[in-house]
Amino acid sequence: GTLINQNKVNMDLIVGQLVVPSINLNIPIFKGINNTNLLAGSATMREDQTMGKGNYPLAGHYVKDKDVLFGSLMDVKEGDIIRLTDKETIFEYETYEVKLVPDTAVYLIDNQESENIGNPIISLMTCYYSSKTGKRYFVMGELKESYAYTQEALYAK
Repeated sequence: GTLINQNKVNMDLIVGQLVVPSINLNIPIFKGINNTNLLAGSATMREDQTMGKGNYPLAGHYVKDKDVLFGSLMDVKEGDIIRLTDKETIFEYETYEVKLVPDTAVYLIDNQESENIGNPIISLMTCYYSSKTGKRYFVMGELKESYAYTQEALYAK
């Protein structure tokens, strides 16, 4: 779920879809962080990021309702599957770490993190309950495979 009426959103900024089956997360991925994009889905955090290459960081709003945006991100566990798609290819990641960090830990969105792991990764970031805590919650996943897009494959449990 989202927090904004879809007709207020610039649909041209949608670059893909994010699905995390274990928490029933299924939201659009928007290019660039701004409030409208964050109310409507997840948002890319770097201008140069590409699905399936390096580190693909996405930001999302934490909300108390677990059915909305990144409200249930803190329920993701190591081993859980994360899927991204551009509607041509599905990129399937496996969660290898969840962590709480200071909001100054911006290195987690850099490609260096991917190089440290030795494979492409995804970084899902949200505020830890509120932006006022000074903490960010990250779910980190390692790319395991990529395959042709089908709706069935994207939503598979």
